[in-house]
Amino acid sequence: MSNVHDIPALIREYGVLVVFVTVLVEGIGIPVPSFAVVVVAASILYASPFGIVDVFVAALLAGLITDIAWYWAGHRFGYRLLRALCRLSISTDSCVHRTETFFLRWGLSSLLVARFLPGYSVVAQPLAGALRQPFAAFFFYDLIGAVVWCLAGIVLGAVFSSAIEDVLGSLDRLGSYGALALLCAFVAYVAYRWYRRQALIKRLRMDRISAAQLRQLILDGGQPVILDVRSEGARAREGTIPGSIYVDPAAIEKLEATAFATGEVVVYCACPNEASAAVIAHRLMIRGAKRVRPLLGGIDAWTDAGFEVDMLLPSPTTAAVIV
Repeated sequence: MSNVHDIPALIREYGVLVVFVTVLVEGIGIPVPSFAVVVVAASILYASPFGIVDVFVAALLAGLITDIAWYWAGHRFGYRLLRALCRLSISTDSCVHRTETFFLRWGLSSLLVARFLPGYSVVAQPLAGALRQPFAAFFFYDLIGAVVWCLAGIVLGAVFSSAIEDVLGSLDRLGSYGALALLCAFVAYVAYRWYRRQALIKRLRMDRISAAQLRQLILDGGQPVILDVRSEGARAREGTIPGSIYVDPAAIEKLEATAFATGEVVVYCACPNEASAAVIAHRLMIRGAKRVRPLLGGIDAWTDAGFEVDMLLPSPTTAAVIV
């Protein structure tokens, strides 16, 4: 067995296994830097043709295993799984609204670059399943994307092999302190991602309005302005609250804030913790709106309460991915 402090030797002995495990773990949704692991393993093993092939196969196989599993899970459980992923993921960028909007624009071809996009890589595969994309087409694009991702890591490892070996050599000379430095770097990475998530949660703390309260407000003639900030696909699939107005979150600053200065404004979405709705509500309040509240539970709470929704006819682009 190699000396525990001989990092290059450890990589030569266990590198392929470590690559497989880290890619598999990150594919499950746990934030580990698997791409960096592929780069480092490739830098140490590139002199051996079989070593490079082993790294490539291990990374590709692990990635495809999790991708296919997520596709079928999304196919089976649909958007409830996506919202659960959004809730559990450290990355706040994995909100269903953003990923679905991106997917609706680029379709399955977005899988070619999904692994390079933080946040999107977490939910792209289950989203494809939830939208009932054909498995053969999904596998084709996902396979190409996985191959490109693996090759990118291997090429970077080969190109910067000398520099990486110098760094590993320095860590090796530090002995236990080198291993501690790597551990500290990993902990710092996870802590930073966690801090970003907690900062967002703190920012979004505000009063909510329940579905029953909103319904009663409408019946009492309160005439609230109801803003729908979901994607086109979600609105076509789940329907809308009667009288609600669609607002593109990216264009919220174009709204006339004076129209919301005195009345009640309710914003709803389909994201965990009403994240998108709370962000929009916060931005409207900054621009002068006096009374803005996200709908607690979003569209799901409204439909679960048995209240009516208006169903929309999807556009041709949306219909192509909903069917």
